[in-house]
Amino acid sequence: MRTFITVFKNDLYRLREQSTRVILFCFLSLAAAVLAIFLSLNQPAFAKIAVVSKSELNLYNSNLKVTYLAEKPPLSALILKEYDAIISYDNNQLIIDSIADNKFVNNLKLLLEDPNLPLSKVTIVRDTALMIMGFIMMFILMQGSVLMFLFAQDKQRQQIRRIAAAPVYFLSYLSAHGFFVFIFLLFPLMLVLSLAKIMPGVDIGFSLTTYFLLLSLLCALSTVYSLLLNAFINNGETANMLISVSVILTSLLAGSFYPVDSSNKIFNILISILPQKVFLSLVESINGNEDFFAWIFKLLYLLVFIVIIGVVAVIKTHKDYVNN
Repeated sequence: MRTFITVFKNDLYRLREQSTRVILFCFLSLAAAVLAIFLSLNQPAFAKIAVVSKSELNLYNSNLKVTYLAEKPPLSALILKEYDAIISYDNNQLIIDSIADNKFVNNLKLLLEDPNLPLSKVTIVRDTALMIMGFIMMFILMQGSVLMFLFAQDKQRQQIRRIAAAPVYFLSYLSAHGFFVFIFLLFPLMLVLSLAKIMPGVDIGFSLTTYFLLLSLLCALSTVYSLLLNAFINNGETANMLISVSVILTSLLAGSFYPVDSSNKIFNILISILPQKVFLSLVESINGNEDFFAWIFKLLYLLVFIVIIGVVAVIKTHKDYVNN
């Protein structure tokens, strides 16, 4: 415990020497949280549907904005977010083109079959909490590597070898670095959400307790992932760049900003095991008040994933510096 406290206090002291980095990080953290809330409050209250048909369809739901066209627009209109879905007919066969997930398409089909369905039975527009968490998720996973720079510095300056040779508990040393990253990721986000919660007319979707638990899970994932890559890569800048690229790519595929689906089953299976995808599915389950068994396995999956990555990072670092 003494090693843990000493290393954590030393990280705080070293952080004072990086005032520019600290100010920039705090600004970006606060800006990301504010932007996430702003976007969730200003998202369209409807889905934009293009219908290629001469006759009108029974689509009168208030969550839909329907535009009738003479010709089918290019599929790029979906990517550019001009439309969320394009409905057309081929030999009287209904065709729905969309880059959204199957849930969106299935709900759209339900509305076509029964336009009088209550809004509680279908979900067309992404919920506030899901949009906030989707936007913040990618930012948190990327920022973990930025805050892990002190551990990366210890490796590059070979200080970690002297620490490994000293009579200290090496796991406490790594845990202190991880806890440092975790706290500095979590605190700015909870501060902004707490302020937003008490502001009149602002709905952030979840309670602060729920946000705290979900963000803690996300910050823990970010911490162990950045620790893992820094354990295998000696150059901190290279690790930072690799983390950023991998997080951006996988988060976009997981539907961080917009639900994405593919007709390729193998591709969908690969996407479904991404921790970001499971995390967003967990948020959606909690937001939809689904029963215990609908979300507990998603939570366990993420916890096991975090533990495995953390253990691999610790074993790799221990092997490189303590055993040698």
